[in-house]
Amino acid sequence: MRLNQQISKKVSMTPAGARASFSQGSSMRLPCTQTGELAAETRTLAAGESARPGTSVLVVDEDGSERRLIACLLETAGFRVTQAANAKEALILIAHDRPDVVLTDILMREKDGLELIQEVRRLEQAPPIIAMAGTGRADTYLNVARFLGAEAVLKKPIEVDQLLRFLREAC
Repeated sequence: MRLNQQISKKVSMTPAGARASFSQGSSMRLPCTQTGELAAETRTLAAGESARPGTSVLVVDEDGSERRLIACLLETAGFRVTQAANAKEALILIAHDRPDVVLTDILMREKDGLELIQEVRRLEQAPPIIAMAGTGRADTYLNVARFLGAEAVLKKPIEVDQLLRFLREAC
């Protein structure tokens, strides 16, 4: 089952700490708590993984909803997660926090994931990179990402077990 289907079916949003804002477009922000099947499935998939406990993952995606959902999933699986809304933020976090793995979207406005991959590859002790894309030309972008040095590539919507397997292999 794909990540967006799993999350829409099995993630409960708790009302505690809920915030809402209404203007031109309405949005509501609720804390994410995984319950039931998704939390159990995530823990089962993560169990026995070869990645070190507390492995840090930097999730880079300008789509805040997707970024937060992926972060919630990874935290449930036992990863320490930081988030960046674009490649510029990611580069600052990489220099400061040195994550174990970078999980980045390819298509971002300010500086795209391909540029991020190139800049990270120039670093001494560069962390492994997993690239993801979900447009009609995703295969082309992901092939370029692999050519530039991404250790793994994922087509959106992401398969949870595939993401966790790639993270285990990268660490």
